[in-house]
Amino acid sequence: MNEPLLPYILDIMTAPASKSLVLAGGLGLRLKQQFLRSSGERWLIEGFEDIRATQDMDFFLSMSMFLEPEMGLSFRDFLRREGYEPVENAKYFHFSKQVGQMEVKIDLLARRPSKSERVKVSGPRVGSGIELHGRVTPEAFSLEDSPFRLPLQGKKSNGEAVETSVFLPHAYTWLNMKVQAAFDWVKNDKPGGRKHVKDV
Repeated sequence: MNEPLLPYILDIMTAPASKSLVLAGGLGLRLKQQFLRSSGERWLIEGFEDIRATQDMDFFLSMSMFLEPEMGLSFRDFLRREGYEPVENAKYFHFSKQVGQMEVKIDLLARRPSKSERVKVSGPRVGSGIELHGRVTPEAFSLEDSPFRLPLQGKKSNGEAVETSVFLPHAYTWLNMKVQAAFDWVKNDKPGGRKHVKDV
């Protein structure tokens, strides 16, 4: 799999604190596209162009990260050990670290919790009490419905060869998120916007 961010995905997904994460965004789409091409499965639409994506990792946090604070704290401490620092203008849901000439970025998201889950939502943030938040994403309401398990293998950033997997959203969930992204793009009158051009 030819993916510059693969070592850092493997770092994250082999950590016990990260098992409940779901990888979304353009990077998740790109990895699924590469997997399907290599598997030889028939596509609904043949000859689909390569997915282009921003160079960051969009991970959905599970509600368990907030309902069981020790899980959230464990993941936050893992990010610190790996050298990820909170980005000042998006503290605790956007983290990054510099690796040589490349900036490795993590964007943390979360579906909107139900009332029965009793997880705090304040503005764009889901969660409170620990230095770990998810950017609220209401259109990801079906996130836990039939996620796709993608097998991964390769070398972590320390050179260790590993095999693991990562969950990706179901196609229906991704469709809802992309429709919302397209609506925001049109509403904000940003044709040719840099992020959206790369993420389509």
